[in-house]
Amino acid sequence: AAGYIRFKGIPVREYIQLYENNKKQMLEYNLNPLEQNFKYQPVYFTWDISLGVIKSIQYATDILTFCAYLSPNNIKEELVLPLTNDVQGDLDKALKTLSSLSLIKIKNSVISIHRVLQDVIQEKQGSKQHQKSIETVISILVTQFKYNRDQPDSIHSVRYLIAHIEHVLALLKDPNFNCNGLAELLHKIGVYYLDIENQISSAEKHFKDAIAKNNDVNNLQKSYRQLFKCFLRNGKLVEATELLQKNILPSRKEDYSIEDHCDLANLLMHENPTIKQQTISSILDLAGPEHKNIPAVRKRKYKLEAARKELLKALSKGKDALDKSQGALKENINNYNKEKVNKTGGKVAMVYHYLGNCAYKQKDYNFALSEYEQAEKLKSEHYPEEHFERARTYHQIGLCYFKLKKYEESIKKMTLAIEIRRKFYNGEETISTLLYLAKSYYKTKRHEHLESALRILEERRVIQKKLNLSQDETLHLLGKTAVQLNRRDEASLYKDKIKNEKISAKLESEIQTPAIRFSSQNQSSKETVSQESSYHSHLQSTQSPLSNSSSVSPSTSTINLEAENLDETVSSFLHDVTYYNIINDAYNKLAESLQIPLEQYKENDRITEVKKYLSQHTGWIILFDNALDEKGIRNYLPSHGGYIIFTTRSDSFHPQEIEINVMTTEDAIQLLRSEIGIDEDTALDDNDLTSLIQLLDHLPLALVQAAGYIRFKGIPVREYIQLYENCRHRMLKFKSHCEKQSTCKPVYYTWNISFDEIKDNKYATDILTFCAYLSPNNIKEELLLPLT
Repeated sequence: AAGYIRFKGIPVREYIQLYENNKKQMLEYNLNPLEQNFKYQPVYFTWDISLGVIKSIQYATDILTFCAYLSPNNIKEELVLPLTNDVQGDLDKALKTLSSLSLIKIKNSVISIHRVLQDVIQEKQGSKQHQKSIETVISILVTQFKYNRDQPDSIHSVRYLIAHIEHVLALLKDPNFNCNGLAELLHKIGVYYLDIENQISSAEKHFKDAIAKNNDVNNLQKSYRQLFKCFLRNGKLVEATELLQKNILPSRKEDYSIEDHCDLANLLMHENPTIKQQTISSILDLAGPEHKNIPAVRKRKYKLEAARKELLKALSKGKDALDKSQGALKENINNYNKEKVNKTGGKVAMVYHYLGNCAYKQKDYNFALSEYEQAEKLKSEHYPEEHFERARTYHQIGLCYFKLKKYEESIKKMTLAIEIRRKFYNGEETISTLLYLAKSYYKTKRHEHLESALRILEERRVIQKKLNLSQDETLHLLGKTAVQLNRRDEASLYKDKIKNEKISAKLESEIQTPAIRFSSQNQSSKETVSQESSYHSHLQSTQSPLSNSSSVSPSTSTINLEAENLDETVSSFLHDVTYYNIINDAYNKLAESLQIPLEQYKENDRITEVKKYLSQHTGWIILFDNALDEKGIRNYLPSHGGYIIFTTRSDSFHPQEIEINVMTTEDAIQLLRSEIGIDEDTALDDNDLTSLIQLLDHLPLALVQAAGYIRFKGIPVREYIQLYENCRHRMLKFKSHCEKQSTCKPVYYTWNISFDEIKDNKYATDILTFCAYLSPNNIKEELLLPLT
């Protein structure tokens, strides 16, 4: 009403009279199609008054009616423009009139309309006009919905249309209704749901409706193939088998296309523990009669072998087609273009990806990795950089690295996948990538990676909440990660949010599991740790005669462990186990100290005897220092009786893992004072020491090397800091292997400073280089003597 009064410039009293007359006239002549008690009658009457104005403005009525059949918000002007034959001036004039009458609102070229007004306009339409309006909306939507799975940018351009499409489809009350473009629109939105949102059930419904409305054989085949994918992803193998056999596959195998072979292979690869033998046999029937004599217990495994055969046939056809298409493009035959070559190349990449899936299901992760890498190579040539298919293959490569326990490589590939999926895609595929990215971070056990895992898992929770999915698995992993970071209170908060009782109980057990706490040497670690653990530890920086630093790790301190209540007959035992022959010697020495007679035994039997002795006693600790891998050391491990601790740089170990963080500032200051040779009572600016410690990332080896140089040259700490900064800027000008490992950079720079000092002494550089190629410990001087 206010819009009309403002637009016409009339008094309010005049509008009231106009309203009463219009209402009386419409009721007397029964011109109101709405029921007498219809609660929106005032809206109808005010709208009817305004209609008299907009009828005189070209296109205004059509635009208002069109908006009444869309979702009421986020109607972009570009969607309405076709109603004015794409004449922007006519559109602007009509929209200005509608806005002035307060029938619509416009902000930043986006239109909104009130739901009540939509209802009134729809109610006023007769059945034929109602159907015609819906047909107009569908016709424009199918033209505007320009989603192209090979063009990532098209995703954003069509995403806003989803609400409008679903709104108009919900208005189709008559199940027999059909019109031009309806089947195409249903198919398009189904593909979008399947590719981008991973909403399988919604996609399945739209493909079924598209098939019911479709009269075009070629388009019908496309919808059948997409519906088959939905059945597979939903685990409906009986329906998938029937659809593939009756509606997709040709009657003769020699007529199979690349897609036919791939669809059959995907059906064969699908695993469902509840699937019946009869269904397995039906699936294998499609692959050929070879399975008839195979025992039922082997048929599940045979399905993967049959799938691989189908994929190899697809690969052969795909490579031939790609060679021909590339040749045609080169010779410019039949106006062949790059787009057709990319389409064929994409098909071959798809086959390699499926071959990777097959090998992955057979748990041959190295072979799967090689197939996925072939797929990625082709996808990089034939797909845009941010295509969702590239994200899919990045994810699978990352998954293979995860299974192979190459977590750093897994992180790289999962990161590439998630960067694409974050930008364009939603749904469960994104959730899966976030899960394995977080798991890869978690497996490294590095502090900064554990923090990253928490952040990734929180992001996963947000998406799960949005999609109304269970968050229990994510909450469990969040809790485990918090425990690794020794944030048990935080882990308990995650536990309280878990709905599944078993998962909650499991996390509670992990929270309550005692942890080894590593404390500085000058603290009473026994008091600190005994509350949580039956043993305790001291962090202690060690020295060797050579360079005062060779036995200090660049990222951790050496650990000396003691045990409480040890069996007095068994000593705690520490030995470097970098090479397995050293372990044999170490076990022999242990046997001597325990007085185990081994003279009558062969070497392997001696190991067995020591293991047996240890298994019969309790309260011992064996520390395997610098162990290479769990598999190689497994034969040396007693089955029970005491504690076994590994120090290792390998990620192949799977007991409870404990990351030893870098030194605290207080410990590092004490170390520097000790190494430089300064008493605690001697005055020295701790601010300078703290600056140096921060500069060297608290790494003991770097600190010891810096202290050695300061002591040797007799220079102030501040002068060394300036030397270090100059060295760092100089070294950054050329690449080195240490650039890939940020943890060793400070060691690299401090080493370079020291090396510059000794480079004029030929023997010193030769000796240091010589030692770099030996086992790091137990290097006798007699071994070095020939160098001089």
